[in-house]
Amino acid sequence: MFKSEDNYEPLENVVVVKDDCRKPINDGVRGSMKEGELYPYYGATGVVDYINDYITDEELLCIAEDCGNYKAGEDSSYIINGKAWVNNHAHLVKAKECCEIKYLHQYLKITDLMPYVSGTTRLKLTQKKMKEIPVLLPSIELQNKFVSIAEQADKSGFDGLISQFIEMFGQSPLINDMNECFSVIRNGANIKQGQIEGGIPITRIETISEEIVDRAKMGYAGIIDDKYKPYYLQNNDILISHINSLKHIGKCALYSQTGNETIIHGMNLLCLRPKCEIMNPVFAIHMLRSNIIKNEIANITKPAVNQASFSVKDFGRIKAILPNMDEQKKFVRIAEQTDKSGSVLQYRIAC
Repeated sequence: MFKSEDNYEPLENVVVVKDDCRKPINDGVRGSMKEGELYPYYGATGVVDYINDYITDEELLCIAEDCGNYKAGEDSSYIINGKAWVNNHAHLVKAKECCEIKYLHQYLKITDLMPYVSGTTRLKLTQKKMKEIPVLLPSIELQNKFVSIAEQADKSGFDGLISQFIEMFGQSPLINDMNECFSVIRNGANIKQGQIEGGIPITRIETISEEIVDRAKMGYAGIIDDKYKPYYLQNNDILISHINSLKHIGKCALYSQTGNETIIHGMNLLCLRPKCEIMNPVFAIHMLRSNIIKNEIANITKPAVNQASFSVKDFGRIKAILPNMDEQKKFVRIAEQTDKSGSVLQYRIAC
């Protein structure tokens, strides 16, 4: 896509650094800033709280200063727009006219930033080293073309999904409430769990912290009978975190049953059971991880001092994206072919 004569520029030449517009606030002070209209308070990788004041009110790129993901294929930055407050764990930059902000965000995602960070257990990208990062700077037209390809290769593949479906399938997808797409949307069994393994495993919030159903992060209560059979997970159930910190709210995982195993669905995770006649479970998990649905979940989430939450009722009213089954399967095939490491994308850039 890009030619050999395209120029590299140090990051400081394509952005205005606005680190003077960030300010950290401790938990105690933030706890006293909950009255009135609330605005997002951002950290290294995204929203960490909501407070009743803001510093910036424009489109900016946040680049993790510490605690970030700096390898190629990982998100080291994110875009904010509107009223916000950013702490000192993220650098703030504003793209100049020569560089599209979405292009810079996607370009950093496929760039290995490890040579520019310091530290071992706690990686840090200083402002000085950030300014040195070389940015390939083609024409605005090619930047926008790159963004289009990059967004198609996104983990969820859903950014701008409605327009993409029109392009892919020639028609708009149907829009349905979540209640119409899942036969079950409910919280789990309220069981006091112990630390000693024994009996049937029970899901916990931590079970899906990495967006997989981690069997090593289950709880136990010595249950050996079928008392909680109505709460047994079924193959292709989806678990989604609806009571958690803002960083983890909305995380979800698709359950694939192994053999004849039995797992009890515990509290503080919602179980979603796709109606398989109208919704492909793999398509459903991509949809739930999309920016479209993440934004909808953010809109229904009630922030609190220690943890945030959204209700079953409000989630059920969110509009799901529901093309016909053939189109869902086609999308799943495309998504499964996507190289999440970014190597396919890098290959396209080189060609």
